[in-house]
Amino acid sequence: MGADRSRRAAIEELAGRLADAARAAFTQAREAHPGETFYCYGLYTGPLYEYILPTCSSEEGLRAVARVYAGEFGRMAGEYADELRWSAADSPHHLLGEHHFARVEELLESRGGSGAMDGAEVEAEVEVRREACFRALARLDDEGFFGRGDERDRVVVTVLQGDQSDESRLENARRLNPAAAVARLRDGNRRAR
Repeated sequence: MGADRSRRAAIEELAGRLADAARAAFTQAREAHPGETFYCYGLYTGPLYEYILPTCSSEEGLRAVARVYAGEFGRMAGEYADELRWSAADSPHHLLGEHHFARVEELLESRGGSGAMDGAEVEAEVEVRREACFRALARLDDEGFFGRGDERDRVVVTVLQGDQSDESRLENARRLNPAAAVARLRDGNRRAR
């Protein structure tokens, strides 16, 4: 019972810091790029959730990156746009506002690194961090931060990892998004193949 209460408290503390940091970072992105149509907001992490940082993508940013790639590699910009739509690291807004995550980083460091843990401890810590990410984004969604109704249906809110399968990306999106937003992600994945 005590371990479960401690786990819930750890999730809530991290989720609170993540929600505050993400709200600040995403607000900064919107203010820095007024008039852009943001289609994705997410928390970006590694396989062991060793870091958690902001990422977001806009239609205008995607087109700009696709044009650069097309100029460098000679294919049509539209082909690159389809391939890059869900690649967080290729968004010009990836990590924008990461300085807001300093308190998140402090908390993650205080919880210890995976090198000092055994396998079961690592799994438990990854689950705490994973769940905190989803709860933080759900809080922002409940506040209406990502819009309501049709506006919300046009935005994918998710947890992204660098080397993530399409199935994992869809699974994460299903936890946080209305069906119309998940369909955008699913259909975009099909076009990119």
